[in-house]
Amino acid sequence: MKSLKFFQVCFFALFPLAMLHAQKTDTLAYSVEECVQYALENHTDLKNVKLDEKINQEKVYQVRAAGLPQINGEAQYQYFAEIPTTLIPNFFGGRPNEYIPVQFGVPHNWSAGATASQLIFSGSYIVGLQAAKTVTELSRKNTKRQENEIRATVQKAFYTALLTQENIKLIDLNLIRLDSTLRTLTELQKAGYADKIAVDRIQVAKNNLEIERQKLQNAIQLTLNILKFQMGMDTNTPLKLKGTFNLENMPSISTNEKPDYTQRPEYQLLQTQIKLSQLSLKAVRAEYLPSLAGFVSASANGPNKQFYFFNYDQRWYPAVIIGAKITIPIFDGLSKYSRANQAKLEKQKAENSLFRFTQAADLEIANARTNYLNALSTLEIQKKNLELAQNVYNTTQIKNASGKASYLEITDADNALKTAQINYYTAQYEAIIAKIDYLKATGKLN
Repeated sequence: MKSLKFFQVCFFALFPLAMLHAQKTDTLAYSVEECVQYALENHTDLKNVKLDEKINQEKVYQVRAAGLPQINGEAQYQYFAEIPTTLIPNFFGGRPNEYIPVQFGVPHNWSAGATASQLIFSGSYIVGLQAAKTVTELSRKNTKRQENEIRATVQKAFYTALLTQENIKLIDLNLIRLDSTLRTLTELQKAGYADKIAVDRIQVAKNNLEIERQKLQNAIQLTLNILKFQMGMDTNTPLKLKGTFNLENMPSISTNEKPDYTQRPEYQLLQTQIKLSQLSLKAVRAEYLPSLAGFVSASANGPNKQFYFFNYDQRWYPAVIIGAKITIPIFDGLSKYSRANQAKLEKQKAENSLFRFTQAADLEIANARTNYLNALSTLEIQKKNLELAQNVYNTTQIKNASGKASYLEITDADNALKTAQINYYTAQYEAIIAKIDYLKATGKLN
């Protein structure tokens, strides 16, 4: 009973905390920066790219290990079921021209030893180490490129979902306006100052707007699911967005600004690939140089007439060899010559890819700049249109309150305001997207 009472006390004590945590989870919202940060930490593609970076770092260690001392141990047991026979001159019988068969050794033979070698000089090893480090650099550039792509994709998906939410808010405001207009016309109809058909038409407009709101409500979940997918988030995870179209930090653009693509990860990636192809050619040429290595080998043999697994009286006969080995390439059937030509062609391909990228980047930056400037211009015009539409609507409402506004004036003013609001929010969205494209094209997207 005491245990039951204890658990009851714990339950009622922790229940409010659990409810509070659940409420916090339900109301959790992400800004665009938080969405991007979540994607950089959880996106599967980026995780794999970072794993590739670690794999290439391990390959550097692998290449480096070839230049460190190599030590191997060995133990061996041999049983001679038939001891080898050797022919020797018959000096003992005074007939040296004759040979007699003799057997040397014992049936059982134990041996153990260790060999250590050290690479002293190898041109291929030196260049290979440089190439391995360049591959790691290539992986880092690829990681940066992937991060850049994720930033752009997540931001665009965020603002697409945000635009849908803002459109729902606009519809809610329009519904409030229509409802107010509907109540005013209803009162005017009762007083004999408005026709029933005008009231019915406003009701139809309100019903259509409610249907449009329901469609947008369904669409927002689709846009949120796309955003979650781009973030690497489970689509079943509840997600809300916070923030607005941030137009405060829109970068200014000079019409005489020259394209600068050197800061783009793709450009740096291609430059690293050219460097890697140059090292590949250098590595093949280094194979024409001699290589030098030193070694030490120490061993001991333990022969015995009988087999003993442990024999403390066993005599061991040591042997130690110290030496050096130089390898001089002479002729390999033109294999290195062929691989050198392949490396030259790969280098030309990488240079062609870089040149092609500069052409594409010039075009991309020019288009992004033009689209961005057009978006800013459109945004300014739509802002003015919204102010004008709001003024017209306010004037019409004053006339409507006194019964002097016609149905056409009311509906035209309401439709114009609704259209101006939607166009303004759409222009904000397009300006943000154009900004993202421009920053990405110029390598300045953070």
